[in-house]
Order: sequence, then structure tokens, then C-alpha cells
Amino acid sequence: MKMNLECSMHLLVALAMNFQVHAQSAVKVGAETVRVARVSGFGDQAEFLLYLGGSLVLTNVVAWKENGTFEELGEGVADGDKIRMATTLTADSAGFWTRVTMEMPIHKTGVMRVGDTAVLTLPDGKTKVVPLKPGVFPFVGMLGLNLYTRHYDPSKGGKQFLPVLIPHKPADQISVERKRNLHLSVAGTMLNVIEFEVKAAGMIALVWVDENGRLIKSQQVDEDAVFIRRGYEALMEKH
Repeated sequence: MKMNLECSMHLLVALAMNFQVHAQSAVKVGAETVRVARVSGFGDQAEFLLYLGGSLVLTNVVAWKENGTFEELGEGVADGDKIRMATTLTADSAGFWTRVTMEMPIHKTGVMRVGDTAVLTLPDGKTKVVPLKPGVFPFVGMLGLNLYTRHYDPSKGGKQFLPVLIPHKPADQISVERKRNLHLSVAGTMLNVIEFEVKAAGMIALVWVDENGRLIKSQQVDEDAVFIRRGYEALMEKH
């Protein structure tokens, strides 16, 4: 009788432990979310000048922090009217992006991560909920295009595609292609530049970054728009 009781107790303990393991596994699986792109690991701070049709219209202050946050603020005058541009990107403690807000002269948009979905704020002020894709990036504007060039894999080469969320454009991916290496002189100092072509939903940009991934120039040739890093204005007309 005593032996049967002990066997029963051992069996109950084993069953309880087995149930606990399965329960913990179920909780763990249920808590997992889609892993978006990591945006941390890069730091920079600079001023950029925006030229439209050869005329200076905006001065932007840009700051990337190692934890993945990004801030851009620009003010200027175009056609006699004051204009303002502002972008903020935030990240969680692991460096994965959580939210983007963008203020343009004609609209405000945004993206906020909520579980396995993203809430998009559209140009008309309405919101839209979409499922997140693994590794998806947020769009952070022309002065944040080096976010995508930093994730280019030179060992693969060619045109590479990254999933992206752009509230104001019908696009779900952005293409990045390394075009050429340039050796330029700026104020008597040699500068090694890598040129990329970045495309998304009608946007075609030529992006110049230095060997450390810092943005030097971001240009939309078809719109005659150039963002140039202050101190590098001599490179504005170089192609």
C-alpha cells in the first residue's frame, strides 16, 4: 500500500512538472512578436543644407544616436513662405525601432509599432493598421537614407531589397544598389565616398556615404533637390 502511494505521488509530480514545462513553452511562443529591423549601432551629428533648383531653402540639423534614435529638424523659406521639416525615430532598449513621426511642409505622417502590427498615420490624418513583416524598416526621409545603405551586404552585391513602411507612398520595399567608389578632395583632404542608388515608389535618390557610413549627400536628380552636409558644399555639383 505504501509503495503504491509513493508511486502515485511520483507520477503526479512528474505530470505536474511536464504540464508546467508545456505551459511555459506556450506562454513563451504566445509572447513572441515579429522582429523588425534593428536601427541602433550608429552615431552622427551634422547640419545639412537643402538646395532646390540651385537655391538654398532649408537648413537641417540631424542627429543619430547609438541607441537607434534619430532626430531631424529643418527650417527655411521657399517661395516666400516659411517651411519646416521634422522627423523623429525612437527605438526600444534592444535597438529595434518603435515609432516614427514625420512633419513635412504639406502633411504629417507616422508609424507606430503595436505588437505584431503597425499603425500608420496617413497624410489625410486617418490611420491604418497593417501587419508587420520580419525585418521591416520605417521610412525616415532623405536625410535618413544611410540607414538602408548601412544594411547593404557588399558580399552579395547587386540590387538588394529591404521591406519598408512608407505611410505617404504605396511601397512595401526599398531597393539599395552600390554603384561606385569615389576618391574626392575636399578642402585639401581626400575623402573616400561610396555611391548608392536608393529607390522606392517613384523616388530615386543618389546617396553618398563615407567609409564610416556618415551621410555626405542625398540627391534626387529628377526633382533637382540636393541635401549636402555642411562643409562639403564643393561636392554638390559633382556627379
